[in-house]
Amino acid sequence: MPKTAKEIMRQPYTRILIPAEEGGFSAEVLEFPGCIAEGDSAEEAIANLEAAAESWIEAALEMGQPIPPPSAAFEYSGRIVLRLPKSLHKAAARLAERDHTSLNQFFVSAIAARVGSEDLYERLLDRIEERLTPTARNILLISESAIQVWKQLAPGGSFNLPAWPQETSSNTAREFLVEVSNA
Repeated sequence: MPKTAKEIMRQPYTRILIPAEEGGFSAEVLEFPGCIAEGDSAEEAIANLEAAAESWIEAALEMGQPIPPPSAAFEYSGRIVLRLPKSLHKAAARLAERDHTSLNQFFVSAIAARVGSEDLYERLLDRIEERLTPTARNILLISESAIQVWKQLAPGGSFNLPAWPQETSSNTAREFLVEVSNA
């Protein structure tokens, strides 16, 4: 007997809540393509998402489409089949031999390093941007002072720089610096 949309939504589907830069929130169910909702608050976005997800499920059931299982229901065996070019296979085998390890362990280490480096890269980038934004503001203030002095020394010079944004995030700082460099 088919389950109702409410019963299906009691399963552990992945719900993602994303704060919007302009305010409010958007939310989506990862397993349901295109199932997105918005709200002024996190609670409102999630409530709207639940209603949208139930509608998504009902529409899929009416069309005879299967409902994807929750991603948490997937089990991973730890085994993968991997196809790669012969040259890459040869290079990996040589590196594994050089490291006195199996080719399998070499791939496990390489994948773990890549997965870990992505996380490390994101954290480092966030830290750099947090520290760079105040520094960029100071550099800009010094530059604006230098331009004022230059204008006094070289009358008739034309310098049209944009104003520094009032609310500054790392993204607006980046955009501003690009705009200044193009001025």
